[in-house]
Amino acid sequence: MLIGFLVELAVALLCIALGLLIWIKRMISLVNEGQCRNVQAADIPAYTRLLGLGLIFIGIGVGITGVCNLFRSPEWWIPLTAGLVIGFIFIILAQRKYSR
Repeated sequence: MLIGFLVELAVALLCIALGLLIWIKRMISLVNEGQCRNVQAADIPAYTRLLGLGLIFIGIGVGITGVCNLFRSPEWWIPLTAGLVIGFIFIILAQRKYSR
């Protein structure tokens, strides 16, 4: 139980850290080159903001899921699903809008 929580916490912190690096530092180099090669230089701040926010939401969802699992909550899947859906929506929006 504790090991699962620690793994989920590590994954959550990794997602949040990567999201912050992509968003705040605009480290587009962390994104696969094929995903961002068509992004115009003027669109990089908006593109990295959406990608970063998507990763942050995924990380928050995984982190809350870890806490739910630590307390053996049967509703652990709700924050995970919400975080993944919201995060993927942000990422898909970024790809469709800026990477054409």
